[in-house]
Amino acid sequence: MNDLGTFHRDPLPGTPPLKEWPCTIDKASDFLKTWYDSGKPFFTKKELEKLSTQLNRRYNTRGRNSSQKQLISIKGLTGSKLRYEVLTGQVLTGEKENQDWEMRVNALEQVKLEEAFFPLQIEHFVLKRASDTKLPIVADYIRNPVPVDEYLQSTLKSWKQFPHWKNLEELLKLVSNHKITKVIGIANGPMEFGTNEHYIGRCGMQNSVIITIKESIEEITGQKIKCYTQDPRYTAVDQWALAQHGCEVLEDPKALLEIDDNCILFSCCPALPLKEITVEFARPAMLIWDRVDCYRDREWTFSHNPDSPRVGNMIQKEYDCHEFWDMPEDGEVPFKSCLTAYIRRKVE
Repeated sequence: MNDLGTFHRDPLPGTPPLKEWPCTIDKASDFLKTWYDSGKPFFTKKELEKLSTQLNRRYNTRGRNSSQKQLISIKGLTGSKLRYEVLTGQVLTGEKENQDWEMRVNALEQVKLEEAFFPLQIEHFVLKRASDTKLPIVADYIRNPVPVDEYLQSTLKSWKQFPHWKNLEELLKLVSNHKITKVIGIANGPMEFGTNEHYIGRCGMQNSVIITIKESIEEITGQKIKCYTQDPRYTAVDQWALAQHGCEVLEDPKALLEIDDNCILFSCCPALPLKEITVEFARPAMLIWDRVDCYRDREWTFSHNPDSPRVGNMIQKEYDCHEFWDMPEDGEVPFKSCLTAYIRRKVE
């Protein structure tokens, strides 16, 4: 396990015998391709809401009976079920003297082969800490030397000087003829710590984007709107700093459940299939995310957030494309990819 990584425990038996087991790569691939080609969704709000409700219930009751396992159930594509144990708050003894790992928030991830028929699985973020002081040991991470609220305020000021923000402001005027009730940011990253100063700076810039979008839409429409953001690595300090700007941090997966036709959705290189989830949930008024390649030959390759045929068809048929941020050759930019703004076309 890394100093701040993920921990996955195999699922407990659910409703044996699972009709999908024993599983092979060919069997899983054939099934998933047939399922996808038929137009059936991998992700539905109904199933995600059930999972979110279970996670919320486990958070609220985990301290009442520490001897009882906290379990959640996930339903697969064929109706089979798997159960996972919620380990949040538990401590595992470390391999080195005076070290242990504390289980942090749960995270939703893509499946492994043995769970290929289950679009979601449960993982825990893990924080390595000293056994005696309980303080984090994060050798691969640095702490932001600037207080997060001051850092965010400074980054906001810097972001507003970028010509790209001026361009985005003009695009927001175009989308204002849609009904906008909320701005959602996914995987914008923590500002209290990071792998290096550039990473922290990129996270600060991404969080600044959703705040300025919220402020601009409110100024254009004269109405208050909601602002939600979700990232399992946010700390309590990050949450507090964002709240000062009217941005509410939601537990995974609650921000995903907020995606609807009346939102602006922003995300840069998320480690989850956000594009596919969005296609199956709604048609947001505006999308700002990694550029979608609608024209390449779509051979399936490993990617956290692929440009699937469904994603490409949605963009081509229902959205107007506006270039927002290109990657220069040196790659030294606040964002990690070519960002594009997609505005949903008005239905005549």
